[in-house]
Amino acid sequence: MTVKELEEKTGLARANIRYYEQQGLLAPERKENGYRDYSQVDLETLQKIKLLRHLGLGIEMIRSVQAEQCPLADALAAKEDALAAEGALVARQKYVCAPGRSDTRN
Repeated sequence: MTVKELEEKTGLARANIRYYEQQGLLAPERKENGYRDYSQVDLETLQKIKLLRHLGLGIEMIRSVQAEQCPLADALAAKEDALAAEGALVARQKYVCAPGRSDTRN
């Protein structure tokens, strides 16, 4: 399939698809004319990358998951822990900001 078809099927911009190729996360076959020929596996890979990016995983973590150096469950657990820590920080920040906000509105 062409990059245009891949864009339509994944909702990713061509620049993103090329970026993932440059990062070694995707390696489409090349036709005799040099054009990229994306497979169903490439489509599925991009859909997985898109999901993991939406979950906030970085390129290095996605690369580790893809290379089976880090199980997906471990990567998601690490992200969950990071989100919990971030949530706790936000809660503390809101607590600190609340009195100052109410003082300035009176």
